[in-house]
Amino acid sequence: MARAASPSYISTTEVEQMILSSPNPDSFLIIDVRTSDFPGGNLPRALWLSSRLFSSPASVQSIISTHIKPRLPQGLNTVITHCMRSQYRGPMAAQALSEHDDWPEGVQVKILDGGYREWEKKYRGRKELFEGLGGEKGDVVGLRREGVAKDELDQVEELHSVELRKARGE
Repeated sequence: MARAASPSYISTTEVEQMILSSPNPDSFLIIDVRTSDFPGGNLPRALWLSSRLFSSPASVQSIISTHIKPRLPQGLNTVITHCMRSQYRGPMAAQALSEHDDWPEGVQVKILDGGYREWEKKYRGRKELFEGLGGEKGDVVGLRREGVAKDELDQVEELHSVELRKARGE
């Protein structure tokens, strides 16, 4: 595997077009790294992963093995990260992915310009561009969306820790 080029920003308009008209919706993956904000709404089909999971090479390896590589056969070629404003957590996650030695060749890493705040401001009222609004229920990496608390966030991180321990033979 090879390191990706440095992450670049992608506009909200480009992501909107990908969501609404991509001939292969599996060609891109949106990773939302907001922590407590995610249960209040998110981009369609976004995968929620705590930004804390991007802090070590071992946990990034787990993310790549669990969420990126299994999507390659379906044509995954772009991963888009974001946080509330895409000023720190989203770019940090993108950098951690793109710099990892096991990052799949040919998969681009992008950062949503302006983050969720810009998305919400621009597309408010367009229900097809949101999930998790108005009591809508959905899964958050195996957890129910409502009432996601810190201990549930820790459960998601523990899942990745278990995978890491298995990979190391512990």
